[in-house]
Amino acid sequence: MHTQEMLFEKLLKRKKRFVIIAVVFFMSFYFLLPLSITFFPKIMNEDFFHGLTPAWMLAFAQFIVVWSLGALYLWKAKQFNVIIEDIKKAGH
Repeated sequence: MHTQEMLFEKLLKRKKRFVIIAVVFFMSFYFLLPLSITFFPKIMNEDFFHGLTPAWMLAFAQFIVVWSLGALYLWKAKQFNVIIEDIKKAGH
């Protein structure tokens, strides 16, 4: 197999693995809130810290998770760009 094709296949595998893991994690975390409220309403409505309930804490945590995943994606995109540059160099 040509070097450029091998590098491209490597890029696709790494991107696919990253995206699948990120999506599975995000969707699992996202649905944790409504499922927890549905199946454990008493626990999710208990006063945990100065009127803050676990439901509200989980809701606020979703903002942190979204921003963290966004930052992680930017970091990984820079790594993918390095591989893309290697592919371009291999083509010349």
